[in-house]
Amino acid sequence: MSFPNGQVGVTYSQSVVASGATTPVQFTVSNGVLPPGLAASASLGQFWEILGTPASAGAYPFRLTATDAASHSVYLDYSITIANQPIQISPVTLPAAVVGGAYSVTFSASGGTPPYAFSASLSCPGELTFSANGLWSGTPLTARTVTCTISATDSKGVTGSRDYQLTIAPATLTLAPSTLASGQIRVAYSVALQASGGAAPYTFSLTQGSLPAGLSLSSSGAIGGTPQQAGSFSIRIAARIRRAAAVTKTTRSKSPGTRSRLVPAHCPPRRWVKPTQRS
Repeated sequence: MSFPNGQVGVTYSQSVVASGATTPVQFTVSNGVLPPGLAASASLGQFWEILGTPASAGAYPFRLTATDAASHSVYLDYSITIANQPIQISPVTLPAAVVGGAYSVTFSASGGTPPYAFSASLSCPGELTFSANGLWSGTPLTARTVTCTISATDSKGVTGSRDYQLTIAPATLTLAPSTLASGQIRVAYSVALQASGGAAPYTFSLTQGSLPAGLSLSSSGAIGGTPQQAGSFSIRIAARIRRAAAVTKTTRSKSPGTRSRLVPAHCPPRRWVKPTQRS
């Protein structure tokens, strides 16, 4: 015959009554022991009670014998099963991540018996490093939503798990300046483009239009050279986050079309003249 199950660390109480007995009744435990943390109270007439806070998980069989005032005895074999407290992992949900941005979250556990060792399933993003103390950190490289499982195992080998969904959003990049300074033909020209958002370093490329003859754009965002052509030029430049070679998907942020004006060296800055051919 079984008593209701109990749980480590949770108050437990259960009573037995010897019906039809001549009081007072004497109760004794034999052929086993009560779970650690539980004790029997003094007999109250025909009632017997065990109470306390279980300290150790397991199955605990025992025999309970009742002897009444008329020396009549009866016994029953009982068993109480004590379970470990379920291990709960926090937080309940994960903060969102951004491609190229540093990411860090620390997991904690409750229930069971500390200390805990944490682990992550293979479905978790490989670019994030997971440590046994529950720290998950790194720099996400690809925008996606993944589902993974975090587990915590206590000092007695009891394991609890929680499934998580991690959303990694694309990085939003912006370029500066939004417009380029005017230049003059045959006069050295230089401007450095800056990107923000995501994580440096960035690579820059010309995706629409063309620079005036004599000017070039480096992958680091430097426009420079000596213009050899007058006119007004509309161009589009893209900045990308540099990734490891194994990562192929790129997060993009395009700048608005940028106009570059070049003024002939022999003309006033605001007067536009078509350059003449030299003989």
